[in-house]
This record gives sequence, C-alpha cells and structure tokens, in this order.
Amino acid sequence: MKNVFSILVASLLMIACSTSEQSEGSNEDRFSKMNSVELKSFIDSAEAALQNTTNVETMLELASDKSNACIAYAERNKDQMVAAEMLFEGATAARTAKKYNMAINLYKDVIRDYPTFDKIPDAKFVIAFIYDEDLNNKDAAKKAYLDLIQSHPSHPFAKEAKFLIEQLYMTDAEIIEMLEKKNAEAAK
Repeated sequence: MKNVFSILVASLLMIACSTSEQSEGSNEDRFSKMNSVELKSFIDSAEAALQNTTNVETMLELASDKSNACIAYAERNKDQMVAAEMLFEGATAARTAKKYNMAINLYKDVIRDYPTFDKIPDAKFVIAFIYDEDLNNKDAAKKAYLDLIQSHPSHPFAKEAKFLIEQLYMTDAEIIEMLEKKNAEAAK
C-alpha cells in the first residue's frame, strides 16, 4: 500500500511540476490550462494523496493545489450546482493548507452564488469556526455564529453555534467548569 501511495504522490508531483514548467506561471495558471476531466482527476488524486500523507509540508502543498484545482473546476462549471460543491471542497482544502482567509472567501462565494446549495449552513458554521479557532477573531466568530443561528435556527449546527457562543470568551478553566456543571445537572 505504501508503494501505491508513493507512486501516487510522485505522479501528482510530476504532473504538477511538468504543467508548471510548461506554463511558467502560478498554480492558478497551471490549472487554467487543464480541462474539466483533467482537473477532476487531479482533485481526486490529490484527495487520495491527502488521506495517506503524514508529511506536513506535502499535505500543505497538496491541499493548496487541490484548492486551486477546485476553483478552476468551479469556474468552468459556474452555471451548474457542481460548482458549489467544488468551491466548498476548495474552501475545505484551503483551510487544510492554512489559507484561512482564502477559505472564508470561498465559503462566502458559495453562500452568495449558490443560495440553494444544501451545505450553506455548513459553510456558515465553518466560517465562524475559522474566525474562532484559526484566526482567534472572537468578534467576527460571534457575528458569524449569530448569522447561522438566525438564518438556519433548526439546523443542528445552530445548536452547536449557541454552545460555542456561550464559551467564546471563556478561558479553558471556565469552559471545563461550565461543562462539569452541565454534566452534574444532567446526572440529577
């Protein structure tokens, strides 16, 4: 299995390097030269490689490339709902690549451009969570959590958002104390 993974990663990197050398441009330029079938194949291969890598640098590079490929795929299919899925997947990959603002912007693109997409509540939750956990911007996180609660009050993420708002400005010790009290009350 390790050999298959090594071959997969090597193939992805060879494709990435050869395409990059041909275009002598950025990653975005490289993906703009691929057709939809090539992009989808690259995205699927990058996901498989991401699932099997333990090397942080490789993971960051693969996630970044996957995100850019998803964006290129979405641009080619922007009039179809598959574009929403690709932008969502690209946003998730951008977060994996630690490109937090890019991820937020991609999730916002999904919300704005595909309002009937079934993962809108998920996108809103992840935006809030990125503000909270990755960017440590508690005020922006609270605003995003409240937007989710207001727009999707019956969604399971709304309940989670309410809980996260409760503990948004708490220290770890205060959170532990709050959870212990809730557990004690639930045990009664």
